[in-house]
Amino acid sequence: MKKIMKHSLLKHISAVMTVILFMTASFGTVKVFAEDGPVITKQPESAEINYPQGASFHVEVADPDSVASYQWEVCDAWGVYEYWEPLDGSGLTDTFTLRSTDYYSHDQLFRCVVTDKNGNSVTSETAYMAISNHGDNKPVLYVGDYAVEPGQTLNVADTGYGTGTVTYDPNGIEMTFENVKINATDPDSGHYMTSSFGAYLLIPETVSMEYYMHFKGDNEFTNLFFDEEYNSSGVTIGAFFQRDDSGNIPTLIIDGDGLTVNGGSHIYTNSNLEFGCDVTTLANGDHYCDSLSGNTILIDEGVHVSVQCNGSGIHTDGDLRMYKDSVLDIEAYAPHVSVGATVKQGIFASGSIYMDNATINVTGGAKQVNFIPYGSAVGMYAGINLANGGSMNLDNSKINVTLSVEEYEGDPYVYNLYGIVGGETSSSIDLENGSQVTVSGENKSAYNCAGISIGGKYVMSGSSTKIDMAGGGEVSALEIGRGLESEDSSLDSNVRSLTQEGTYGVVCDEAKLTFTSAENTFHSIAENGVAFAASTGELSEEAVGYKEDYEVTKITLSEEVRIITPKDGVISTFGVPGYGSLIVAETVFDPKDTSSPASEVLISLPQKQSGADVWLFGGGAALVIAAMYLFLRTRKNKTK
Repeated sequence: MKKIMKHSLLKHISAVMTVILFMTASFGTVKVFAEDGPVITKQPESAEINYPQGASFHVEVADPDSVASYQWEVCDAWGVYEYWEPLDGSGLTDTFTLRSTDYYSHDQLFRCVVTDKNGNSVTSETAYMAISNHGDNKPVLYVGDYAVEPGQTLNVADTGYGTGTVTYDPNGIEMTFENVKINATDPDSGHYMTSSFGAYLLIPETVSMEYYMHFKGDNEFTNLFFDEEYNSSGVTIGAFFQRDDSGNIPTLIIDGDGLTVNGGSHIYTNSNLEFGCDVTTLANGDHYCDSLSGNTILIDEGVHVSVQCNGSGIHTDGDLRMYKDSVLDIEAYAPHVSVGATVKQGIFASGSIYMDNATINVTGGAKQVNFIPYGSAVGMYAGINLANGGSMNLDNSKINVTLSVEEYEGDPYVYNLYGIVGGETSSSIDLENGSQVTVSGENKSAYNCAGISIGGKYVMSGSSTKIDMAGGGEVSALEIGRGLESEDSSLDSNVRSLTQEGTYGVVCDEAKLTFTSAENTFHSIAENGVAFAASTGELSEEAVGYKEDYEVTKITLSEEVRIITPKDGVISTFGVPGYGSLIVAETVFDPKDTSSPASEVLISLPQKQSGADVWLFGGGAALVIAAMYLFLRTRKNKTK
């Protein structure tokens, strides 16, 4: 109720101010004289508009040739305090044009500071811009800082930002971009009053669960705006839907012939986001910019999405879903942020990841240029982050994560580096039907590295996982909070600490390995460390070592599956370092040296020779022996 009263009061204040200012403006030209400075002969006039209409404000001086600059300023008319902020943009002349306004725009005050070539300045009187239709539910598509309403077509050439046409159908649901080449880096109105988007859809009230941006022909949006003060880039493609309490979330569908987005935070929406055509995003130099953000993100069959950014490549508030023959390529390096250590990822998924015959390739990490000059660091970088307990579910699909930290001669500037991470017990990974996960990286300037670290289960059925990791500090291949289940699948891991600290291959709560073919193996190498450990759930304050005749409870091998390396390997307990105490784990020991766990473990079905193989081997050996016998007899007879 207070909110409604406040809004109503502001509306009445707005109306009163409008009347007063319009009355003042109606008396005609006012001359303002400033000693030793510009002389204003015409003051900016107030305006009353309906959004998305904009307004224009003009000032005149006695001697225009003496003017060095016109700096327009804006102040929120609804604000408690008077705070004037300088405007930017290319339109800073004696006339400032605000091309458009939106549903959330407040009434504003404008004035101009005129400075002559001698450095003398004078400030104009204040003009008031009143928006009379606050609260109207009007869908609007903004291109640059121009507004396009349903039923209208915009010729982009008329804006001065590029070429092509943009049509917004009368239904307010479908937008068509045809051969649009646009650069909205520096709109006339600047970036304070307008969004500085290449294309931005604002829907105050949804009338459909699906909205479409159709891209026909060759379309490229560029927005290289970057604000050094706030370390932020301009958004290039965006859509905002004011959502109700029903829980229904609309979907923005991007389809057609393809789209390239260059610079800025590429595509942002608070709705679901579906890609029905190929999309390429390009980074804005080394500047901080995230790339694709939405609720659930869907990549349709056969679609290729390529992401390049300095920030998070994909951010979902829901799931990431990919369908047959779709490909997602991500190159995402951590940026330097304004405050504190950086935490970024190639994919940040609040929900789960579902892939059906699809491929994800992530390359990322950190570069010196974003951190060393600032004396800052990366708190964490992850190729894929299952942030809120989501899972990964792959069916005949591939994930490749390559971690790359540019080497630095000083101390490591990346503190935690993960290929795939998910801390909740529900953060599980399920690989089926020939799926493959590969994580690799050799990063001297990263401290504490892990290929895959999840709180839930890791399940493989007819699939494979390969991890090859090296880094500073402690290095792990596969950390599993609950259990490892591998059925007719292969796991191959190799980890190395470049600073000669702890290495751990596969560490889990329990492990069940089932093989019916010698082609599938479990192979883990942890240089100078522990190759394989399964937690018993017990803690110990004292050292825990090998025990003879230990009864195994946490590592289960199917019938005929054997420990091949170390030869005749046995399973017993060992104390693995934990938080403040030792975790008692089952590990594999070499019976010839039980002082420490094996640093290499190979588990598989023993190689079996077929009857034909045995016959050929035996027959071949017999032939060799017979040949040697005949050779020796012949040689002996000749010597007689």
